[in-house]
Amino acid sequence: MEEWPEPHQAFGPWELIDAYLHEHRNQTPRGTAEFREAVTALDACGLLTASPSWNHDALIRQATAPPLDGLPPYGYTGSALDAAPVSLAYCLSLVNNRTGRVGEALDRLKAARKHLPLHLPDMTAEARSLQCSAYDRHTLLDRSSGIMGIPAFRSLTIRDLLEHAHSDGGTLSQSVHHLSRFTAIGAPPLPGDFTGPDAETLADFEPDRFDLAAFDPGLLGPGTLGPLELVLVAGRFGWTLKRTYDRYAPFRCLGLNVEVGEPTRHEAEMTPTWYDVVILSEQLTGRTPALSGAVTADHIALCSEETDLSEAEVRERLRRYATLFQLQPEEGQKAS
Repeated sequence: MEEWPEPHQAFGPWELIDAYLHEHRNQTPRGTAEFREAVTALDACGLLTASPSWNHDALIRQATAPPLDGLPPYGYTGSALDAAPVSLAYCLSLVNNRTGRVGEALDRLKAARKHLPLHLPDMTAEARSLQCSAYDRHTLLDRSSGIMGIPAFRSLTIRDLLEHAHSDGGTLSQSVHHLSRFTAIGAPPLPGDFTGPDAETLADFEPDRFDLAAFDPGLLGPGTLGPLELVLVAGRFGWTLKRTYDRYAPFRCLGLNVEVGEPTRHEAEMTPTWYDVVILSEQLTGRTPALSGAVTADHIALCSEETDLSEAEVRERLRRYATLFQLQPEEGQKAS
């Protein structure tokens, strides 16, 4: 208990069982006796949650009984079973890969022989019938947050949806519609409504490794497609601006904030290079903020030094992107 990672006012019964089973995976009389002594000491210090539904003897019987069917054989994930009711996210984490239905995980817990109180959540027939694969649980649940690492639902990003579809070998549309059903058991809504013309465009979208990379944190991951992000992604993949825009602008229906218009006829076939990425970022880092408005002669000189392009070449590149970035490059000599 001295090494318990969370501050406590009192311990619940299942939490104590979890601690005992992590320490004593192999049952021994000595281990049971030590557990009984620890429980008595905690009770004397007022560190056990008070309830008429269980006592010391019930704790000992549970500690020495076979593990509940469907739960990890070495413990119960901290205080997960002490919640009233047990969280739906935790129930989802217990779904058997062979059967895959949420209701069956609840039924196993309900039917198991228990010596301690266990409050299972109510669930509609629709929710009970949900099929949940390992890919679904990996996508929907965050096992690193919450008290004692108890699984909790997490908010999904576009990249999460793409990874799910890619791992599952299906389309983005299939993943969106399947994962959206889990809102019936408390999962957060998806990042967008996936309706309208953009959703129709993405109906048969099958993500590949480029799409996963496109939504990395340094590119479209933060949720914005602006002129610099368009150039960054196109430059990273060696694609034209039009190809990049046509592939990712439809993700508006999943919450992507598209701040750039469709490339013009003159811009459409442009394929950015690393030179463009550098000179079109305000701090010459290839990262936001993007360059915009008036571009001074001093800034052009810095671009030249950073890229080894001549100032005339820098100005020419800036003119090519002037409409997309709303630039007004200064002409003339570097200011003294």
